[in-house]
Amino acid sequence: MSNHEKILSVHEKDIHVIKRGKAGRAVEFGNTLMLCEGLEGYILDWEFYKDQAPGETQQMMESFSQQSGLNLPTAVESACSDRGFNSKANSEWLKNKEIYDATCPRSSADLKRRMKEERFVNLQRRRGGTEARIAIIKNRFHSGGCRAKGFDHRSLSIAWAVLCHNLWMLARRLDAEDAARRRAARAA
Repeated sequence: MSNHEKILSVHEKDIHVIKRGKAGRAVEFGNTLMLCEGLEGYILDWEFYKDQAPGETQQMMESFSQQSGLNLPTAVESACSDRGFNSKANSEWLKNKEIYDATCPRSSADLKRRMKEERFVNLQRRRGGTEARIAIIKNRFHSGGCRAKGFDHRSLSIAWAVLCHNLWMLARRLDAEDAARRRAARAA
């Protein structure tokens, strides 16, 4: 029996089986949320998929397409992700766009080789913060949103969570800059 024939939720018709492939949690039920963040921690792009999400390699290309219209102050210099986003096609596309490819290789031999590159290692360490960012959005800014009924309400809840997160990041940055100015004024 295919998933569209199964009742996965009594209350939500737009829920899917999401194969995670992680120990202790092979599958989850819900909708896929893709987040893309910049080096400073702001969320630059997100997509909440009502239907079954495309593969992560395709999600990456969709995200780059959407970001190309954002009029960013500087061009994207690097792309970093987990193994799910790595593919030969994506690596070739990044190379043609002169974007450093720090996507985690699927091959353990390739990963071992790449771990000798300082830039790759630094970006992969930074990517670890993205996992924490997902938890922050989910637990701090979207805490009641999971109970929102209907895909449209859940999607709106995520939009508010992303906006709140980015405003929180901006407030933290402004507070840090203000504190630095006060320290400098006291030292002068």
